[in-house]
Amino acid sequence: MSPEQARRFYFPEWNGCCRANQWRTEHGRLVQPREPVNVMHRELLAKVYAVRDQLALKVAAPLDALRHACHIVALTKNKSSKELTNDEVTRVVDLFRVLAEPDNLKYVAHWTDPELSKKKNLMVMAKAKAPWAYIVSIMTDKFHTEHLDELSVGQLQKLCFTLNQRKKQWNRPRRNEGREVFSSAPF
Repeated sequence: MSPEQARRFYFPEWNGCCRANQWRTEHGRLVQPREPVNVMHRELLAKVYAVRDQLALKVAAPLDALRHACHIVALTKNKSSKELTNDEVTRVVDLFRVLAEPDNLKYVAHWTDPELSKKKNLMVMAKAKAPWAYIVSIMTDKFHTEHLDELSVGQLQKLCFTLNQRKKQWNRPRRNEGREVFSSAPF
């Protein structure tokens, strides 16, 4: 995870999760958090608290133990936030969002189906790589559709790869090959 992702994405979501669940410390101890909202929220909190109790012996700060417990619940392994890949960051942030707003159907859908988050990220990446008309022309040629949301994760990955390769070609310096090139500028 880049420092920019941490500052703008990961830690704001973590802070929102702490506020929503009333996770705070007083005198080095965790204050009584809020009650679970629904069954899924109760199950996720139970998993996070069980892992936190195991980590509490290794991690001095209770909120850090909770954050690392969220990593373990989301990824099934403890990993430093600095070492997370983009997909892992998204998965952990999806857990933070579900814990903060367990009644938000969008967050629940992204948590229960990780492919939705991956697809959303790939769609954002594709849109950032080239003008929309160019993307549509590639999608029409390769995938016979003009709608980005109809593409599968594999097709979106191929689209992003294609856009990356073509962007490299655009940015590659061109050789003069012995011919004099005149500028179209009058001066």
